[in-house]
Amino acid sequence: MKILGIDPSLRRTGWGLVKCLDNTIEHIAHGVIKTSDKMSTDKRLYSLQKDALELLANYLPDIICVEETYCGINPITTLRLGFASGALLGAIGSTNKEVFMYPTRKVKQIITKNGSSSKDEVKNCVMKFLQLEDIDNLDSSDALAVAITHYLHLFK
Repeated sequence: MKILGIDPSLRRTGWGLVKCLDNTIEHIAHGVIKTSDKMSTDKRLYSLQKDALELLANYLPDIICVEETYCGINPITTLRLGFASGALLGAIGSTNKEVFMYPTRKVKQIITKNGSSSKDEVKNCVMKFLQLEDIDNLDSSDALAVAITHYLHLFK
């Protein structure tokens, strides 16, 4: 079973794919879907959705997990994050796969045992859990944390 974790963002959407077999988990791939700040919001959302569809077609995950949008201090940033989540959920909807959503705080609590952990702390725990020497960016490690969270809900 392949679990795809997604950490939505309009600028840099992180994704991470793991494989679960016989109560074990292993890293398959991770990356970032980027959009340009120079593009209009509608073009960025279209680009994000198109790239997400390509990702889904290339890796064919069995389960898709998305970090929930949170309300931050800046309402414009929160709105853009919601737009990005919507574009991604639209792409996921075309797969007819069930989507599992996890709040950021819950992911951090499960991965690091502290719901207020920093992104670096999450990254370090993810690397240890998946036995990786490094993860090249924090967006991907957050997405892998979402996938691991779902794995732990299924098998632990």
